[in-house]
Amino acid sequence: MNDAARDLDAIARWWTDEPNARHLGVRCDHLEAGLARASMTPPPGMESPNGAVQGSFLSGFAEMVLGLAMLSVTGADDWTGVISMDLKFLDPVRALPVRAEARVLRRGKRLGFTEATLFDADGKPCVKVSGISSISSSTGFRVG
Repeated sequence: MNDAARDLDAIARWWTDEPNARHLGVRCDHLEAGLARASMTPPPGMESPNGAVQGSFLSGFAEMVLGLAMLSVTGADDWTGVISMDLKFLDPVRALPVRAEARVLRRGKRLGFTEATLFDADGKPCVKVSGISSISSSTGFRVG
């Protein structure tokens, strides 16, 4: 395993063990440079009165996955934070787990552009997301 693969593996483990991820039932399923796949099995009580996962939880999951994709190209020496996110809710999510695939479209010196799709357990696209992340090399964090 080369250094880049070890770094991605450490980022994926750190991200999955992060308290917010554990609370929402989120885990990293696959991580490579520019691509993140994750899943979320939310705990009971996160559904709306119509039985679908509430949009606020899907939004939080989307933000986390966009950030993970960006981390896959910046590494742990940089800090990234989603500063803008646009969501399009296509269909309610009733079949769990929710799966997400996020891609980095472009990484600049200070900004990164990402997109993601959230799918229900049947593979139906339910949410389309685009995001912009801030990138700073002066406030990196420790992973691993």
